[in-house]
Order: sequence, then structure tokens, then C-alpha cells
Amino acid sequence: MNERSTVGQEVPVVGYAGQPRDAQLEYKAILANASIGIAFTRDRKFTLCNPKFAEMLGWTSEELIGQPGDVVYPSRESYEAMGAIAMPVLGAGGQLDIEWEMRRRDDSTFLCRVIAKAINAASPQQGTIWIAEDITVRKRHADEVARLLREQEAILDTASIGICFVRERNIVRCNRRMEEMYGFAAGEMNGKPASVTYAADDDYKLVEQGYEAMARGKNYTHVLQAKRRDGSVFWERATGRAVDP
Repeated sequence: MNERSTVGQEVPVVGYAGQPRDAQLEYKAILANASIGIAFTRDRKFTLCNPKFAEMLGWTSEELIGQPGDVVYPSRESYEAMGAIAMPVLGAGGQLDIEWEMRRRDDSTFLCRVIAKAINAASPQQGTIWIAEDITVRKRHADEVARLLREQEAILDTASIGICFVRERNIVRCNRRMEEMYGFAAGEMNGKPASVTYAADDDYKLVEQGYEAMARGKNYTHVLQAKRRDGSVFWERATGRAVDP
């Protein structure tokens, strides 16, 4: 009987269930259909990229392969600055995760989240994988939210009437005027039950009907006696509306 020895022959290693050929096809399918940009570089040149990466930067995959890495940066200085940050991280086997301005083929720029890692941490010269995502819209939205919050804070801080936000009948936060009316220090009312502002328990229960009106998108107004922190009372007129009915 003749037996064929495997000594000296290369045996393919499969890292998961599936044949090597299947793994290669799946690998290509992932690159082709990924919704984020993926590219590989070696010796500071692009060796492979998926359609999303190339499209994001205004190239085709075929055109970008072989190009030096600096073609996707606004300037040589930007490219070198990225290298100064990335190389120590990648060389140590770490993962780079950074927001950086990138340049399209038409010279327009956009803000990009870049994630990079050496393909083989033990041998960085084998190349680097780069994952890129255009975050221009997300960043613009975040800036808009921050602007609205600043404007809201300005309104709350300068209003001559008390303003508070309530959730599940607990005070989430309120402006300084509200705290002054009730005799509390700055931030002291936050988290307290709304019941601390009512002079009578019956009034607190009565106001429950107001939440039914606000759930229908209507305003609710009452005139009741309110209670300060020191127990003294005063008459208040309060109007409420649901943030989202």
C-alpha cells in the first residue's frame, strides 16, 4: 500500500468553518458590499481598497491602487502629521481611531473617522488596514445640537420666570429663577419629586389631570399655593406642556 506523506508540503489553514476558496470569495464579497470604506496600504501606497473607500474619495478602486497615501490628504503636512500619530500606535500593535480631514480627488475636503491597524502586529511591514467613514453630516448635526443647547441654556439663565423640566413627576432640571422662587440653592432641586413645590397634598394629586391634557398636546395651567423650602407659601400660576405628547 502506498501512502502519501504530507511532510514538507504546505497545508492550508482555515480559521473558521469553510474551505479556503470559499473564504476568499466571502472576503471579496465583504469588501465589495461593506457600507464603510476599507483599504490596505503597504510601503505608504494603496494595495487594495473596496468600492466604498474609492467612491468616498472620488476615485475608482482601480485608479486608487498603487497611488501614494498622501493623495487622500489635504496637504503633505497633514499626511506627515497623521504618520507621526499613527506609526507609533500601529508599530506597537495598537489600533488608531481618529477624526481627520481628508481630500477627495477634486480637492474638496471632508471630515472622516479613520480606524487603522497593522495587518500583523508582529510584522508591521506587511501593511495596514484602514477603515474610513465620512462623518461630515454627523459632525454637523452634533454641532447643531450643541448650538441649540447653548441657546437653551442662555434662555433659561436669563428668563425672569421659573422654568423646569419634569419627567415622571420628578424635577429633571430647572433654571436659577425657579430655584430662587422656592428657596433652593443652584442645582439643589434637580432630581427632587415635584411634590416639594406644592403646599397641599390634595393640590399635588389634583394636578394629575393636567398630565392627561398635556398627553393630548394641550397646555395645562393652574393657580395654586406653592411651598418654599422653608415651609412658607405663595400663590403661583404655572403652565405646562409636554415636550413630546
